[in-house]
Amino acid sequence: MEQQVVIRNPADIQWFGLNKDGSIAYSKHGLDGMSAHKRIKASAPISSFCMLQNNGSIHILADTTSGMYYIKVAEHSRDQKELRVAANRQARFPYLFIYKSVLYVCCVVTELEESKLFLKSLDNGVWNERYIPLFRGEGALVRLDDAVFTISNQGKLHGLFRCLNPLDECVLYSLEYDVEQDVRNERRLFALKQKNQRWHMGLDVDCLGMPHFVWTILNGGSVAYYYVNAAREARSSMPLLINGDQDAAIPHFLFANECILVLFWDGNEKIEYVYSLNQGRTWSASGHIHFGKQSSLRMVQSIRKQSTMISPAKVLGFHMPFFRSLEFIDLFNPFIGLGFSASSVERFHWIKLQMEYLYRDYLQHTNQLRQEASKVALLNEAMEDQVRSLMREVDQLKEEEKKVLEQLKAMNEMKEDEEEHFSLRFIR
Repeated sequence: MEQQVVIRNPADIQWFGLNKDGSIAYSKHGLDGMSAHKRIKASAPISSFCMLQNNGSIHILADTTSGMYYIKVAEHSRDQKELRVAANRQARFPYLFIYKSVLYVCCVVTELEESKLFLKSLDNGVWNERYIPLFRGEGALVRLDDAVFTISNQGKLHGLFRCLNPLDECVLYSLEYDVEQDVRNERRLFALKQKNQRWHMGLDVDCLGMPHFVWTILNGGSVAYYYVNAAREARSSMPLLINGDQDAAIPHFLFANECILVLFWDGNEKIEYVYSLNQGRTWSASGHIHFGKQSSLRMVQSIRKQSTMISPAKVLGFHMPFFRSLEFIDLFNPFIGLGFSASSVERFHWIKLQMEYLYRDYLQHTNQLRQEASKVALLNEAMEDQVRSLMREVDQLKEEEKKVLEQLKAMNEMKEDEEEHFSLRFIR
């Protein structure tokens, strides 16, 4: 699947994608109809990247043929800074985030059959780095195949890794690392004694910061779906009953209070889903949503902003260039066809949840209107103060003018008796 990044701003939408020559294609589409295009290059061709936008700068961590590079690009100029943060060609899976105004970049580095999480932070212009060991219980690591990351608002970095161990087992590991306390917690989640499967992994954190993991496995002609969270025992993953096609779908999480909705996207216009009303303890039977081909569903990287952090976030949505993400409230639309249980208790739960979302949306818009009204009131007050100040200055200038006129009149009277008569004519 082609890697794409979408950044949505009030006045424009920006798209980033990987070119065949290893550069990053950049396009900006304004709401006024204007557009701009350019390319971002590193010192070596880029194979994958992760991106953030903050305070007029674009921060990129790029995996290249000569190592891992951090690139900072000024949005409104051509200024670009570049730093190679890891020279090792075995540095992969770039990820970056901002927590409490500190920029963190990380990747997985494998040397001498040992994998470590490399974490580098930029605080007040000073870089610091650390290494976090991975997969200590596996001994020699044969191959690391995949890794995904997310960061919680509490400053905990979560990772999900898929590797092949010396016993030819495909193993899933999770990592929780507190970036402030330097405390790690690693768990072995799952193992499968078969190779050559096709996997897709999903990882996200809910509103409380608890991580949730899901993965799909295509093995022969059958597909298996699994879920686990931090509250469950290690190796106690829960199979999910999905009526899917003969392919491993791409998982995506949506959260609302204690409700978890997992979407399994087939890469086209079909989505299978399951939901839990109790933070993943039990799950519903599966249902499906089908979008038309004109919807152009796609999975992109966007940006999540919370009170203490800014991080990348996977988003499922549609349309281009004016991208719109698929939100939880959309799924209550009767035309989409999201069906729920006939239980009156469960239906009441969904109606309550829908009303909460509508009310939350109402509050968000009214708060924005209040903020705008407050800004206008402050602006009017400032303008009134400015007008009053200008009127005082005008009065002072009139007094000064009156004094000057009196002085000139007195000078004129004193010189009336001189041979060369001096006079001034004033035009009022």
